[in-house]
Amino acid sequence: MRFILVQIDARIRGEPPSAFTTFTVNVDAPMRLHKDAKNGGPSYIVAIGPFQGGELFVESPPGGGDHEEACVYTADNGETVRGTKVDLKNRWYRFD
Repeated sequence: MRFILVQIDARIRGEPPSAFTTFTVNVDAPMRLHKDAKNGGPSYIVAIGPFQGGELFVESPPGGGDHEEACVYTADNGETVRGTKVDLKNRWYRFD
């Protein structure tokens, strides 16, 4: 585990988490729109590798919020969700 973290830390911009309870590696794993409802506290995410795209969609709080790139996502059920697309390539992003 320490080897993986050292390799990631050498390539990523931003401040990595100082402590964590879970570490997940996904390879070629596009995700559908979902909520990480059972996370216990803040989460950190980073994307590394030779790819294009791969942004994280973060739902806006009711009434707005600060946006890196404001957008609207239409779910499979037709529900419209306002949020932000965050570029994760080679940088840490904290969300809760």
